[in-house]
Amino acid sequence: MDKTEKQLQQALRRVIISEGLATQKDLAVLATRKALEATEETIVATVSQAFQEHQAILTKQLDRIEAVVDAWPPPSYVTGLLERVSAIERQLGIKPALRRAA
Repeated sequence: MDKTEKQLQQALRRVIISEGLATQKDLAVLATRKALEATEETIVATVSQAFQEHQAILTKQLDRIEAVVDAWPPPSYVTGLLERVSAIERQLGIKPALRRAA
């Protein structure tokens, strides 16, 4: 608010009070309410923006996780590899590298 606007606002306050339209206290309450509303709007905007940023981060993380999971081989392929490793271990007469639960 520039100097001219501030002067006009003060003049308007004096006229309102002198005409008995409102008291100094009424105007102070009104100003406080307006300040509170502006603060609430700022808080809502900040929380909303933070939530959107959080959602974007989560979406990116989930996309990366899905890409990794999609790249994993199917369980049957892994089972086949483990069976091949076991067969090689038996042929070489070495102890199994992995202990598998039955």
